[in-house]
Amino acid sequence: MNPTVVIILSVTAVINLTALTLFCWFKIRTHTAYFWLGALLGASTLAIISNLLIYLGRESTWLYQLSMIVNLSWGAFLIGFFRHLTAPKPVKKTLKIGHFTPSLVYVIFLLASLYHSFRHQHTLTLASTGYMTTAATLFNYSICLYAIGANSVLLVKTYRNSWTKGVEPYCCLEARLVLWPMLILQLGAFVPYMAKMDISYIITYMPVFGQLYFLSLFFKLSNPQLGLLRTAHDQPEEAVSPSKTSDRKQPKYANLHLAEGRIVEIAETIETFMKTDKPYLHLNFTLHDLSEQLHISTNVLSMVINTSWNLRFTDYVNKYRVAHAKEALCSQVKQRKTIEAIALDSGFSNRTSFYQAFKKETGLLPNEFAKKTAPCVQEAGLGNHTPV
Repeated sequence: MNPTVVIILSVTAVINLTALTLFCWFKIRTHTAYFWLGALLGASTLAIISNLLIYLGRESTWLYQLSMIVNLSWGAFLIGFFRHLTAPKPVKKTLKIGHFTPSLVYVIFLLASLYHSFRHQHTLTLASTGYMTTAATLFNYSICLYAIGANSVLLVKTYRNSWTKGVEPYCCLEARLVLWPMLILQLGAFVPYMAKMDISYIITYMPVFGQLYFLSLFFKLSNPQLGLLRTAHDQPEEAVSPSKTSDRKQPKYANLHLAEGRIVEIAETIETFMKTDKPYLHLNFTLHDLSEQLHISTNVLSMVINTSWNLRFTDYVNKYRVAHAKEALCSQVKQRKTIEAIALDSGFSNRTSFYQAFKKETGLLPNEFAKKTAPCVQEAGLGNHTPV
């Protein structure tokens, strides 16, 4: 391939992946899975830079060694990422030293080779001409096999009853939608590479397909409605019932001092606005939007919702949306619209968030609810959207 094209592809991938790495580490406070995703992205970025320099004949010994050390643990980074992503609550300790064995072995190999530094330069020179030493071949095989093996084991795990019994079906589906494309990406990159050990193949494959996959993965995880992220870190906030407001306060709202009567008044205002204006039907309705409409600060609104209904704002809004969807499913609308269309009409931005909220509220999936007559009869008797 034309060297100019290779440079453009690689530099573009390096810029994008470096930016994503920094964004991931910046978002560690929101979810610890971002640390390991940043490690995956950083390792891939190092590999692309090192391979590009080798391809152009400007190889750097120290960068090559650093890339090897980091990428030999790519499989470990993937395990850490998946464990944090699918944990029912934040994980303190994810990996053991054994997960980094390939990197440790390579470090020992480097230390044993200190007196023969020419070997490293010889390895790089051979790599730039399309050949590998035996040691370099073994370690590159280790990178490929560890990454593919870790991905395969994690993917199989999502189908095992011991794992899925404690996880919602939509979370299992989301986990597989992360791992299956990654496995296909790895097989497409590593199998031909291991067959030929030709750097000219990997130097064009990863900057194109690897970059596209990681971009899509990052934006997928940026969706606040993603079930995996919500399962792992959306722990219910401690709430205070109206009758106990004066007895104790949540630490989060310790600086807010509202009389019980004022809390009841604001709660009624919120409820009236939700029933009459139905803002929850808008896809991007936020706490800030509610604040602007009612001219009440977001902190106060959040506290009142949490105190009055023992709910976070998102769950509070979703109760109205689910109630709207239940009415649609029980009416003749279901004969003219798909469940996905009803979800959108009810204010849900995607199928996953709708199924998640509906199952949480009713104990049934939407299609199961639509097939049952008893819930519809009950809905007809209630006839309101009040979250209680």
